Amino acid sequence: MASFAPNTTITSFPGVGASLIVHKDHAGFVLGTRYANIQRIINLTNTRIIVTEPQQDQVKFDIRARSQNDCVAAYRELVNSANHAETKTPLSSGALHLLPRHGFIPYCIQGIEMRLVIASEDVGLVLGSRGNTLRRICHNTRTWSKFFKSDHKSGGMPSISIRGFVDTDVREAVRRLAGIAKESADRRARVEQEHTEALENADIECEGELLLLEHAISKDYTNEEIVVEDCAYISAPAY
Repeated sequence: MASFAPNTTITSFPGVGASLIVHKDHAGFVLGTRYANIQRIINLTNTRIIVTEPQQDQVKFDIRARSQNDCVAAYRELVNSANHAETKTPLSSGALHLLPRHGFIPYCIQGIEMRLVIASEDVGLVLGSRGNTLRRICHNTRTWSKFFKSDHKSGGMPSISIRGFVDTDVREAVRRLAGIAKESADRRARVEQEHTEALENADIECEGELLLLEHAISKDYTNEEIVVEDCAYISAPAY
């Protein structure tokens, strides 16, 4: 079976970040039951939100986005959730509100891009029907992707660009895609091996039939009794 080694390159891309401080008593409300609210915000704004461990009764929500519009949208959603938590849930410390927020302050960040080069024969299985496989993997790993049929960065071969703001997210997406590409390559190798074995078996059968034919043609009838037209048996050699 042919060996498989994924061909990948790693670069970076510019992004936009922002942070929001929430009191630890309200952080759970912002996150939602089983992280439902924070996941809703992530899906709605196409961003990545990192939640830090509480420090001095404060929890920081770091927003990482591909554009400032997405970053602003995520920030507003977090602020709305935090404000709602303040009005509905009193702080355990007795304070009425959390520390004053200073508004939206964006800053530049760097994202991670990995490009996976794949064989043209494996594209169909990697992308899936209508791109559903690639789309599902990116959704589950909180990454973004773009398929290139051919470009100079991949040496003319098909490639998939995976982008994200967390290294483990990007690498996990690439790992899953490379696994599918390997599965496709292994399938092709098995089909080629089975085809080769079938041809070899066919050649052996043909050679066997040819040997039988050659044996029949080359059989020595010199000492065989020959029946002539008058039904008399002779032992003379047959010419």
